[in-house]
Amino acid sequence: MPLEQSYPADGLTSVEIEIRRGDMTIEQSPDSQVLVADFSGGALDVDLRVDQTGDTLRIIQTPVESDRDRGGIPLLNDLGLGQLVGQVGRIDLRLRVPATIRRFAVTTGLGSVQVAPWFDNVKVTTGKGEVNLTAGGAQVDVKCGMGSVRIGRIGESGSIQTGMGEVLLGGGEGKVRIQTGKGTVRISDANLTLDANTGMGEVRLERVSGEGNIRTGFGQLLVSDARNLALEAHTGNGELRLSGEFRSIRAKSGFGAIFCNALKLGGVVDLNTGNGEIDVAFGSDGAVRIDAATGRGRIDSEVPLVQVGQTGPEGFFSRRVVGTTGVGEIQSTVRLRSGIGNIRLRHLGGASAQAGTIPAQATASSEPSAPPASAPTTGRTRLEVLQSLQRGEIGIDEAERLLTAR
Repeated sequence: MPLEQSYPADGLTSVEIEIRRGDMTIEQSPDSQVLVADFSGGALDVDLRVDQTGDTLRIIQTPVESDRDRGGIPLLNDLGLGQLVGQVGRIDLRLRVPATIRRFAVTTGLGSVQVAPWFDNVKVTTGKGEVNLTAGGAQVDVKCGMGSVRIGRIGESGSIQTGMGEVLLGGGEGKVRIQTGKGTVRISDANLTLDANTGMGEVRLERVSGEGNIRTGFGQLLVSDARNLALEAHTGNGELRLSGEFRSIRAKSGFGAIFCNALKLGGVVDLNTGNGEIDVAFGSDGAVRIDAATGRGRIDSEVPLVQVGQTGPEGFFSRRVVGTTGVGEIQSTVRLRSGIGNIRLRHLGGASAQAGTIPAQATASSEPSAPPASAPTTGRTRLEVLQSLQRGEIGIDEAERLLTAR
């Protein structure tokens, strides 16, 4: 039969639980006066120590030496094997707590933990087992040696660490740090200051705003429907697929393609891959400056660009093109670098249809056409400025000043 215990809840605001092996479930009770604990059928009073200090109730599994008091085998204890015998048993715990209890600290060596709902502060540590926390809390701290971690929502801050297992976060806001040795990380519908690091595994963000710093040793990064996101991402080996609205992007892959479909750009966009293609489609409310280079590959662009000579640190790249598209002040700078791979640029809505642009060339490396006969005899047209830049008569900064001054 299960062992059930009730404890007065008057004055309690936190609960701490430590067991060596067993699953734990914490749920809210409609009774605001008592806390009820249901233990598994194998548990005895001698297995547990329950005490209250101030506003905290502690439930602790007694040390394995107490197995001697339970009628254990003395010979095994004398041989130092009593601890092994004690670890074989388990204590599963179901805790029903009043809503006035706002903080939980839960530790199990081997077992799953489920808390629904949770409130101000939850700290969970498990050597092996799944962790499931539903929505409702402000702060969460989870350490899991092996097992998945699923959190419905974070209200203020979170720290999630797992050696092997996926991490799923269904929403929230605040500052969140995620680290996994091997496992997928998925976050959706959140406004975060995010720091995520996985040794091996995919990272997927959906409808996320705020700031994200993502690192993965081996795995792809997928960002879909970004909401005014400032993103910094690095993968040693894996593709990067980015879409949505971005305040800025700094993304690098040691080996992998980069695909970016940015409905709206702002600030600096810096995409770099050692080996892989780069495909960028972008929209912007203002002018966009573009600087693209590849060591071994082709550059195709739907926006007007010209090829420039290689000097200084850019000499590594066999082909480099620059240009500015759009009207008004420059809202974004797009810098693209591929060691080995093609680069493709597209402007959402069609660059050639915009006022203040010249017709796009078939490829960014083709020769610019001669100025039309109707070109003004006074001043310099955009095409003439770009031709001067290509011939080396003016520098990039001077060309940018002339183009934006028109």
